[in-house]
Formats: sequence, C-alpha cells, structure tokens
Amino acid sequence: MVLRTLKEVFRNYRYVLIALIFAFAIFAFSLWLRNLPLLGNIISSPAFNLLGKLTLFVKLLGGITTNATPFSATLIIAMSTLFGVNVSLILYYLVKRRGVPVKEGVGAAGALSSGLLGVGCASCGSFLLGSILASFGASGLITLLPLQGEEFSILAIILLGLSIYWISKSIQSDKVCAIQ
Repeated sequence: MVLRTLKEVFRNYRYVLIALIFAFAIFAFSLWLRNLPLLGNIISSPAFNLLGKLTLFVKLLGGITTNATPFSATLIIAMSTLFGVNVSLILYYLVKRRGVPVKEGVGAAGALSSGLLGVGCASCGSFLLGSILASFGASGLITLLPLQGEEFSILAIILLGLSIYWISKSIQSDKVCAIQ
C-alpha cells in the first residue's frame, strides 16, 4: 500500500521536488545547528562578503563526515529523507482532498515536530530537545540515556514512518467508497 502510494505521488515531479527541498532543508538545518555560534559570527561580520558567507554555509554541509558518527549521520539522512517524503504526502493529500481530517493531521504534525526535536549530534544529543530540557534544568538527563539523545532521532524516524503509513493509507482509502 505504501509503495503504491509513493509511486502515485512521486509520478508528479512537483512532489519529488518538494520532498527533495524539504529533505535538504532539514539536513542542512541539522548540520548548521551544530555551528550556530560560528554562523552567527560570520553572518554579522563585515570581514566576509556575501559569497564568502554562502561558501561557508555550503562547506559546513560537509561536516556530516567529520562532525557526526556513522550512526548519527545515518539517522540524520534517514530523518531528513522521511521528513521530505512526509511533507510531500501531506501536500498531495491536502491538494487531493482540499482539507485534512483531524486524525491524519494530528499524526502528521506530531511526526513532523518530533523530527525537529530529534535533530542533534552524537556529542551533545538532541539540540532542540536539549535546549528545552535545559530550561527546566534537565539537560544532564540526556547523558544518562544509552545513546546520549540519539533515541529522539530514532523516535522521530519511527513516528515519521508511521505518519507516512497513515497518510498513505488515507490516500489509498480515498479511492474506495465505504460500504454503509
């Protein structure tokens, strides 16, 4: 069912493009988050011209090979890809139905937000969740987790996968009239 839906949705190049754009955006966002102070200093510095600033942003994307473990890099790539696919499926469903029922909308929103919470690195764990927990004085708890916060990325991947399944099911169920 999911493969049939993916074939249907991605036959249209617009949805492929949407998935690629969102996947790249989440991928870049997760890598740039690791260097937020550096990026802030470079952007505000008059010593770099616009081309230099853009070049730095592009070169920081290569940090996945040096700033992430293979496991962490795999999680980032998987989460980014599933995030892009999920957004494309949601948009396809919205266009097809001109509205989203509450059940699917809540599940998709939860999966997308958990995908953002799972962004982080192997050394410091989940960046956004760590920041939220630090507000409550609980950031040290992440170090007690067996994977130092990578659990949130795994959870995000599971939730994104479930969201893709549920949206695929909803897209396919539109083709069959319910028997009353």
